[in-house]
Amino acid sequence: MRRNAAQPDSAAQQTPPMSLSIERIVLDGALFNPLQTRHLHVSIERELTRLLHNERIAPHAGAMARLHAPSLRGDSHADPIRLGVEIARSLHSALGQRE
Repeated sequence: MRRNAAQPDSAAQQTPPMSLSIERIVLDGALFNPLQTRHLHVSIERELTRLLHNERIAPHAGAMARLHAPSLRGDSHADPIRLGVEIARSLHSALGQRE
């Protein structure tokens, strides 16, 4: 998944665009068929893009080998779209807390 979250043109905000590339997400216990897996990927990408656009985080230079995101809440594990939204929110939270 690769997505550029473009910044709006504004004199007040001169932060450069953020580029985020996720090579792998490991889910323990989740079993989805190929179509459900595609829905999961699209859901993560859309929600994370929305969050990065609407709830900006301070950009950090450099690559990360691993990001430990907060645990997922609720019973979204059976629905790949809801699970994707929860994963994106967890990743966004972890990215915002990165030092």
